[in-house]
Amino acid sequence: MKSFSIRITLPVLLLGTVLTAFALQKHSPNRHSSQHTSPIDVEPASNQIATKLFIRVNLTPQPVKKIGCRIGQPFKIVALEGKRILAMYSKSVKTEIVPTKNGVRIAGKVFTGSQFEIVPQKSPSIEIAGTLYRGRMRLYRRGNSRFIVVNILPLEDYLASVLNGEMPAAFPVEARKAQLIAARTYALYQMLNPPAASRYDLFASSLSQKYLGFRYKSQNGKLLAGETKTSRNLVHETAGMICILNGQIFCSYYSAVCGGKTVAGIHVFESGAPLRSVKCPWCQPAKKYRWKTSISFLELRQAMAKGFPKIQKRFPRITSVSMLAHSQNPDKQTIAIQNGRFLKRISPMQFRKMFPAKIFSMRFSISNGQGGIRVAGMGHGHGVGMCQWGARGMALAGATYEKILKHYYPGAKIVSLESIIK
Repeated sequence: MKSFSIRITLPVLLLGTVLTAFALQKHSPNRHSSQHTSPIDVEPASNQIATKLFIRVNLTPQPVKKIGCRIGQPFKIVALEGKRILAMYSKSVKTEIVPTKNGVRIAGKVFTGSQFEIVPQKSPSIEIAGTLYRGRMRLYRRGNSRFIVVNILPLEDYLASVLNGEMPAAFPVEARKAQLIAARTYALYQMLNPPAASRYDLFASSLSQKYLGFRYKSQNGKLLAGETKTSRNLVHETAGMICILNGQIFCSYYSAVCGGKTVAGIHVFESGAPLRSVKCPWCQPAKKYRWKTSISFLELRQAMAKGFPKIQKRFPRITSVSMLAHSQNPDKQTIAIQNGRFLKRISPMQFRKMFPAKIFSMRFSISNGQGGIRVAGMGHGHGVGMCQWGARGMALAGATYEKILKHYYPGAKIVSLESIIK
């Protein structure tokens, strides 16, 4: 294997370790929900390189004013500025974390500063909003009244939970291995390409990858496992394995159902440009392989008023909606919304965001009807990269995880971190 020697400093490596790594040139996958068995408290994954990588997961996409928290076992509170220990607790604490004018209040005590870390003696020990997490928690103030919460934990532990969040346990083992490798590649890409001055690498939701923590509470109040013995075993079996394209890690997007053909990444994400479209005859059993829905002109006007407030006066009514092909690229379309005098063009992605509960992908056709439109579509999710239901179909047909990944990421190679880091 060709070696790479470009030096990159990873802020999330154990004790600030600097690795010598190969060059890097950065849901959002759609998700499946599944029921899991009771959590099994096994030891964290053991891998020479992978266990040195710590990932930063934002648990609060929008800064919060307060959050309920239970911290089990002995723990300490550390000021990230200066790495000073502010307090040590010898027993469990149930508290509400609230920002103050000059700091944050935890367990009835106010700590001055803007960046804090809760460090438990054992893991998992921190429970937030009904979810128990491994690792540590960082609190970053945003102004005087809000803060964000970031979970710091080993990458491989994170992946044991992401596997169950992203793909049902009932899917074949080879499909789930492919999912793990794709998720590890995606996570590592985000870790090495964070936004400027970011305090985190990715989100815990479908904005990035669905991370369930160690244990979480369902909508009906039942405790479910975020990670299981099976998911941790699969993490061990694929430990440190990632995909590369042209010698570099890439943003390995994936979605639930492609609808028969994946979407070229360049049409959706700037960071998805290397990903080509491929045929997928294996996802037909999925419920959203094909779908239909209706949208009234009133619903459309209301959505436009919310999404495009500056032009809402131009659309007191809507007369028609149509799909227009791009003059230079037939695969790239725009949606034209008309009222007789004015016309508004939007992208399929914008249209989907206007109706997230009705439009499941960006591959659809529109026909006008009485008082509204009819939409017929295919697939569920953005359609770029690996099709999760397609991976299931390939695995059922006898394909290995390697064959699955190479199909959905044409030209990709599967390598281990040990082989490319020296």
